[in-house]
Amino acid sequence: MRIAMIASEANPLAKTGGLADVVYSLAKELVKLEQEVIIVLPYYGNIKGTIKQGVELVCSYYVRMSWRNAEARIFKTIIDGITYY
Repeated sequence: MRIAMIASEANPLAKTGGLADVVYSLAKELVKLEQEVIIVLPYYGNIKGTIKQGVELVCSYYVRMSWRNAEARIFKTIIDGITYY
């Protein structure tokens, strides 16, 4: 089964409260059951210093925001068998 979790925080990348623990623990257990798990979360500034493994730029595109265009970039890394975007 392919499972996607979307959250504002997830261990070990971003943690401010209990949500990060729950998302990570659930994902880790699902990986043990041989499920494909991805977690989607914002790429906060402090995440850059947290990741010790390689981060891959998947794609980038422009999003129209009112009077300007903003660049959106999607990054990917794999930690403990969990793919983070």
